[in-house]
Amino acid sequence: MKKIILILITLTPFLQVHAQDNLQFSQVKLVSTFETVPTGKVWKVESALVTNALPSTTPFNVLNSVQSAKINVNGQGVFVATRATNGQYHSYGDNTRLPIWLPAGATLSAGNNVSEISVIEFNVSP
Repeated sequence: MKKIILILITLTPFLQVHAQDNLQFSQVKLVSTFETVPTGKVWKVESALVTNALPSTTPFNVLNSVQSAKINVNGQGVFVATRATNGQYHSYGDNTRLPIWLPAGATLSAGNNVSEISVIEFNVSP
């Protein structure tokens, strides 16, 4: 009997701990201009819509130069894709892997070679 009481006393504090808040789907957004994650929300940045930065008439040797696509998170450039030698954008190397979670108050905008950013918005409820 003493062992059972000791176990219950030991486990009781852990049973009351909540690991995280609940997330409830709110909407899907396409962000292009500077936006701030609203209070009581979190954003899951899913993907960046990369633009074709070089016209099709660009000589092949220019395609071999490094070109990156980036988004701006809290005013800092975050690289999400790099142009490969075949002229296609890929996510590899030093690029940040998506998705990225942004808390309330964080800012987001499209950067170099990105037209829009696909975001899923969630309501945070305790």
